[in-house]
Amino acid sequence: QTQWEAPSTAPPPPPAAAPPPAPPPAAGPPLPPGWEEKRDPTGKVYYVNHQTQTTQWERPSAPPPPAYNALPPGWEEKRDPTGKVYYVNHQTQRTQWERPI
Repeated sequence: QTQWEAPSTAPPPPPAAAPPPAPPPAAGPPLPPGWEEKRDPTGKVYYVNHQTQTTQWERPSAPPPPAYNALPPGWEEKRDPTGKVYYVNHQTQRTQWERPI
């Protein structure tokens, strides 16, 4: 039997679109211990503190490193008007150029 119209077949469905790649992690210094960077469903970065179980949008800053070779108690580091470092002993009210041990 002759058909005057092409058989009706539905076109194949388009291939499933792959989800867009995740954006790269936000640049910056390393996160403090216990923190993790995550993204919400829209891709916006947020930060999780696993120690306190809190989240925030702002990137946390790492605490300053522990004082390396701290001065003995009562001493303070200062600079003269030219920028040269000297040390003040507040107990004896004396100054010196050499770093106290």
